[in-house]
Amino acid sequence: MTDFFKHDPYSKLYQDFMHELAEKHLEATEGLSMPFLPNIQQTSDVAVIGLETRGWGSKYNFQQMLTENKPIEEIAQSSLGIYQGVLNREIKGKFWWLMREVKKVVDQEPMWLNFYAFDYNKTSIRKSKNKELIALIDKYSAEKLILEIELTKPKALIFCGKFHGNLTQVKNALLQGKQPEIIKPGDYFIQQWGDYRVCRIPHAAAPAVKDKGTIIKEQLDKVREYLG
Repeated sequence: MTDFFKHDPYSKLYQDFMHELAEKHLEATEGLSMPFLPNIQQTSDVAVIGLETRGWGSKYNFQQMLTENKPIEEIAQSSLGIYQGVLNREIKGKFWWLMREVKKVVDQEPMWLNFYAFDYNKTSIRKSKNKELIALIDKYSAEKLILEIELTKPKALIFCGKFHGNLTQVKNALLQGKQPEIIKPGDYFIQQWGDYRVCRIPHAAAPAVKDKGTIIKEQLDKVREYLG
């Protein structure tokens, strides 16, 4: 297994945050999944970014591993192993259909990132009644995603689904004080955020989005054109 803390440049941020949760918010961590940790050694010109993966590492949860006195390093290694195991399997489901569609259109394997670093009781962290915990994980998740993007440097970012207003911190960090270039306006936009071409698409499983298949196809075609 990859030596996560030897090779991962953002490991200090990750360790510090998990220690903060363990030391200051242990009771509140009940229901938190294993942390979502992508393998950022795998790079691509395209990153597909979901909101969260519900039921992530469902055999264990974060609080359980902490109360069993598992070292932070072991928790991270376990989560990275789960991520790699998912990539090595052929998975059904709408999100994985999208990943395969992206691969077909842009002719390369996309990176898989998530906004949220944890889910909560196999659903969204936003279902927690602990508003302080939600705010803490919102902030940390944004910082973590920003670093993942900056370290892997994909040319195109495809944000899939709803992000509940949480993209502002990511957008501001990538723009570094500049204004975005609007390529295509609307809810499902295409913009240039500094060095990154960014597009929004509906989640492939979103029931209320009319013509979502057409929207996704058109957006992916634009990404392919941009990549040349």
